[in-house]
Amino acid sequence: MEFSIIIILVLAIALFLAGSSIVKSGSYANKLKKISNLYNEGNLEATMKEINELDPKHKKETFIQWIAANIYYKQQQYILAMAALQTIIDSGSFTKEVNELNVREFLAKVYEETGNYRKAIDEYDIITKVKEQDFDSLFKAGVIAYKYQEWGLVQKYLSLAVSFNDSNPELYFMLADAFFKMRSYHAALQNIGKALALDSENIQYHLLNGEILAASRDFPNAIIELEKAYESNLIENKDNVGLELANSYYEVGNFEKARSCYQKILTKDGIPNEKVVDERYRYAETLVKNKQFEDAVRQWEIIKATRHIYLDVDHKLKTYSSIIANNAFRTALEMDIIDYLEKHFYRILTLNGYIVTDHSRKSDTLVFFVTIKKFGSEGQSYKSTFAMDTSGYPMRQDTVEQFMDYARQYKSAHSFLISIGGFAPNLKFDDTVMIIEPERFEAIIEGVISFSD
Repeated sequence: MEFSIIIILVLAIALFLAGSSIVKSGSYANKLKKISNLYNEGNLEATMKEINELDPKHKKETFIQWIAANIYYKQQQYILAMAALQTIIDSGSFTKEVNELNVREFLAKVYEETGNYRKAIDEYDIITKVKEQDFDSLFKAGVIAYKYQEWGLVQKYLSLAVSFNDSNPELYFMLADAFFKMRSYHAALQNIGKALALDSENIQYHLLNGEILAASRDFPNAIIELEKAYESNLIENKDNVGLELANSYYEVGNFEKARSCYQKILTKDGIPNEKVVDERYRYAETLVKNKQFEDAVRQWEIIKATRHIYLDVDHKLKTYSSIIANNAFRTALEMDIIDYLEKHFYRILTLNGYIVTDHSRKSDTLVFFVTIKKFGSEGQSYKSTFAMDTSGYPMRQDTVEQFMDYARQYKSAHSFLISIGGFAPNLKFDDTVMIIEPERFEAIIEGVISFSD
C-alpha cells in the first residue's frame, strides 16, 4: 500500500514538472513574441523591461542580444551595445537572421562612431575575409583607414578594391593621396592620373596632382595644376595652396610671382608663424631681390622671434639693418651687380669699417670685389670700391665695357678699379676707372694698402 502511494506521488511530481515545463516553454515563446512586437513598435523601454525579466539563460541567446544591442545603440549606450555584439561573436551562435556579417558590420560601425578606429579596421579586416574580399567590404575598410590616416591600410584595401571596380575616381584619389603621404610619388602620380582621366573637372584631384608634382620636383607642371586650384572657389584652405604655389614659383626662379604669392598670405593677420618659417625665409629672399630691404628685415625679425632654425638670420639682420641705415651700403646693393654681391655681401660685414667679398672666388666673366671704406671717426659714412681683375684669365672687351657702364653711372658715389693683366693686354678703357697693377690689386681691395701707397 505504501509502495503504491510512493509511485503515485512520483508520477504526480513528474506530471507537474512536465506541465510546468510546457507552460514555461509556452511562456518564453510568448515573451519572445512580445519582445519582438514591442521593439518593432519602437517602445524601447518596455522591450528592455521584458528582456531584463527573462531567465538569465535566455538573456544570452543570439536574438535577445541582437535586440539588446540595437536598443543600447539607439540609446547611445555604446559600451553596452558593443558588449552585446561581442557576446554573440564569442558564442558563435549565428542564425540566418542574425549572421556573422551583420553582427561584425554593426560592431565596426559602433567602433567607428565612438572613435575606436583601430578596432573598427580590425573588424573590417575580418569582414573582408568573411565576404571573400568583395568590393563593398574592401572599399569600406579602405575608407575608414583613409579617414584615420592609416595610409598603409588604405593602400592594402583599396589596391584590392580597384581590381573589382576600376571606374571609381574617388577610389583612385584616396589611393593617390595615401601613396603621396607615404612618399611613393610615382605610384601617387599613376593613381591621380587615373582619377583625373575619370573626372577631369574635380578641382581636388588637380590640387593633389599639383602637390605630388611639386614633391616630385616637377615644378613647371606643378605650377599649372596649383594655379587651377588656387583660382578655384571650391578650395577651402587657399592659403596653403598659395604657399605651395609660391614655393614652386621660387624653385623655377620666378621670384616676382613667388614674392607676390608670399605677400598675399604672409602679410595677413593671424598667420601661424611657426608653421611658415621656410616660406617666410624665401619671401625675405625675394624681397631682397626686389631691393625691398626694410621688408626683408621685418621678415627675418619674425623668423628669429618665432623659431630660429636658419643659422644666417642673425647675419642677415645685422648686415641689412646696417645697409638700410647707410646710403653707401644701400647703393651698392641696389646696383645691377647685386646678383653677384648678395651671395657674399651679408657674411663679411665687420665692425672694422670696411668689408671685402671672398676674393678667391672667380667666374668665367666678371669678377667683382667690393670694399666699404669708413670716413669720419664715428664711422657714419661709407664709400664703396668696386674692382675687376683681368689679370688671371682672358676677358672680352664687351665685359670690360659692361663694367665701365657701371662705373659711369655710379662714379659720383663710388670708386671703380680695374687691373689689366697679361692675358688681356689690349683691352680698351677710359679714365672712368682707375688702373692698378695686378700685384697690388689684392692688397688694395683687402685694405692692406691704400690707393696712394
